[in-house]
Amino acid sequence: MRLIKIFLSLLLCIFVASLSSSCSPSAQQTSSPVDEEEGKTTQKEGPCANIPLYPGAATDELREGQAAELMTQLEAIGPSGEMHVYTTGDSIEDVHSFYREAMDEAGWRLDLEMGSDEGGLYTWQKDDLSAQLVTGKEKGQTVLLVGCGIMLGKGADKAKETPEKSKEDADVAEEEESPPPQYVVGDQVPFRSGTWIFEEPEALDRIPVLFEKEYYTPEMGKYVVVPYTFQGAEENETAGVDSAIYRLVDQQGREYSIDTDLWNYEINSLSMERDRGGGMMLLWSNPEPKEGLLVFDVPSDANTFQMRMIYAENNRIKTGAIIDLGEPKESQVDS
Repeated sequence: MRLIKIFLSLLLCIFVASLSSSCSPSAQQTSSPVDEEEGKTTQKEGPCANIPLYPGAATDELREGQAAELMTQLEAIGPSGEMHVYTTGDSIEDVHSFYREAMDEAGWRLDLEMGSDEGGLYTWQKDDLSAQLVTGKEKGQTVLLVGCGIMLGKGADKAKETPEKSKEDADVAEEEESPPPQYVVGDQVPFRSGTWIFEEPEALDRIPVLFEKEYYTPEMGKYVVVPYTFQGAEENETAGVDSAIYRLVDQQGREYSIDTDLWNYEINSLSMERDRGGGMMLLWSNPEPKEGLLVFDVPSDANTFQMRMIYAENNRIKTGAIIDLGEPKESQVDS
């Protein structure tokens, strides 16, 4: 899963809210021109280093600070990334056209495109990186929010072999650290700024499309559905859930992540049918617990599973908890 498909929804909400709040007299907004001599990328270092910068754009210093504060909060939940905010006097369509062409030339693959003359949302992938662009209008200016980060998984097409050197490095690092705590179904699992309780998983051969007489079908063999309850920390009113923290592992050691379609469609359809949260609906938890579902597309010969909850630290991916899920029960959806 890339840098937070759920995070994209969060980006959009924060972005729209900031457009509204900045219209008030108390919001002193400032911006500064970007130095063209520094190169036409958003950053010289980090995940955003090879994302093109819109020509003549100015840094929105107020929202840049708000974005930095938001990213600090998200780091307590799971892997995050970085965000940058710019303004330009050019039209939204000019901005969209520039990024469609410039990102393609820079080797980024367009993954999602939702654009109009009032704003848009675009996402791209490149190697293990993800990039997002959100645009909107304010006081005759086009505001650009650029987000980027490292993907933690793309869904399981998935069980790619890791280079031997990387395996050796990971083995050495694992020996130097304490093993992560292990749990079973029904246990309270403390992780980062929240607590999870995972329920017995089930296996499905199809998932109904919401409001339609059609079905999603798995590409690899079957769906594994993992119900859970999430409770955010009391002191953190913005505790939320990032789909990238979940890694399903089968009895052969193959790993599966939640891919874009599962997170956006199958999970939401099944969650609404069963009156649970999940998907884009499970952004904030406090003050009360919320229920959710995780849906993974796995091969037919995958029979028993663990859930590993992962996080990023010091440019490394670490496992914070392991939950023994056992063998999913076979289930059928209503026809």
